[in-house]
Amino acid sequence: MQRTARPPLLTSPVQGALEFIRERATTEKSYIKQHAKPRLNYARSSIELEQPEEMLGLLDKYLKLTPAMLPPPTPDRIDASTLWHPDLHLDNLFIDPSTLQITSVIDWQSTLAIPLYYQCGVPKMVRHSERVSLDLSTFPKLPDNFNDLDEDEKELARKMHKSEHLHQYYLRITKRDNPKHWTALQLHDDVRVQPVRIVQQVWHDNTVFFLRRALLRIVARWESLCPGAGPCPVNPEEDASAYNSELGNREFVSDVLNLMQKTCGLHPDGTIFPSKYDEVQAELERLKAVGLEAAEDDEERLYVERLWPENQIGKFGIGPILKRI
Repeated sequence: MQRTARPPLLTSPVQGALEFIRERATTEKSYIKQHAKPRLNYARSSIELEQPEEMLGLLDKYLKLTPAMLPPPTPDRIDASTLWHPDLHLDNLFIDPSTLQITSVIDWQSTLAIPLYYQCGVPKMVRHSERVSLDLSTFPKLPDNFNDLDEDEKELARKMHKSEHLHQYYLRITKRDNPKHWTALQLHDDVRVQPVRIVQQVWHDNTVFFLRRALLRIVARWESLCPGAGPCPVNPEEDASAYNSELGNREFVSDVLNLMQKTCGLHPDGTIFPSKYDEVQAELERLKAVGLEAAEDDEERLYVERLWPENQIGKFGIGPILKRI
């Protein structure tokens, strides 16, 4: 597709969470109708074109499923619009060394005042690389077999233990000082939130596969997400078939990214600190060469070339898979 125009971001005021999540899809539909052209999606086929009409049909299904994307009602109004910094890390904070007080926060580009429920989270500067429980009744511990580990393994275990402690400390402070955010974190459900995050710019960013997966998860949990709402308004059969046809070709991309996150500290959003950029870039090139060498024929080599992580614009919702912060 010739990308002569980027889809407009949602910038006009909306009234409430339901209008917000619906408007993101209607804005995307308008863009697709005006600018989208049939294109090759190498994860599905190297011959048949992916059609904009198929994407429009998927967005219609999104709109039917929006009741399941609403946050549970709470007295804290976690659906209220909130200004939230989307990229809070240590390089964006200025601190007075004499008082240790934050004096300035920079890099507010792409910031939106949208419902808190859809953007709450733990800032990357204190976020542990693995899932941390919201149960704060216990503190993180070193592994039971710590004394049996070699020195390198012990160093890694200490590093992970410290990181988990820092993450949990943030949660404890949030619970004490910011109860609204704490409520949002407790009720946060990726199944509700993920379609809303993906849907805008989904065609431009080549994330149709991930939106389809997110909607299938909504369908699978419809009764628990919308109790008393009746049967699910979307039949998953057609989308499940399209999703499964891509899944196998994309699994190796996921495997590579998981490996890079664990070994090189690549953040899920694709960012990396400048000091590690060249190291990660070199490792990606090495893994790509291994993948190309292991391919059994020209078709497999084409898939490796086309689906390699560096080419997966928008896999995590923002920009190239590897970029300096």
